[in-house]
Amino acid sequence: MQYSANKASATGAHSVGGIAGAIYDKSTIISCYNAGNIRTTTSGSNNANYLAGGIVGYMSSGGVSTNVITISNCYNTGSVYGYSATSGITALQESAGRYYLNNNYTVRNTNRKRQIWYIITL
Repeated sequence: MQYSANKASATGAHSVGGIAGAIYDKSTIISCYNAGNIRTTTSGSNNANYLAGGIVGYMSSGGVSTNVITISNCYNTGSVYGYSATSGITALQESAGRYYLNNNYTVRNTNRKRQIWYIITL
């Protein structure tokens, strides 16, 4: 996905993102931005699926160590609210695989129980 933008608010039960709720296997998101507020509606549970990210809610390589997921040159200006994990760029990445987050930034606060910030430069 390239040159995508979102200005609308996004709300859902789990894995909510301004550009994509979830991405899998071999995915690339380049030069995108989110200006909408992102929120999960589920609360009162400890389930790891209640994720909110300004760009992507959840990333998974499918458990394959050779799969690569990349998010580059993206930014978020919307507020992010989630129960299990929140972040201005992406809330959670599954282990295994390779994840590259390059030249991304967020200018708004994230708010909820647990905040995760992934800043990876390779």
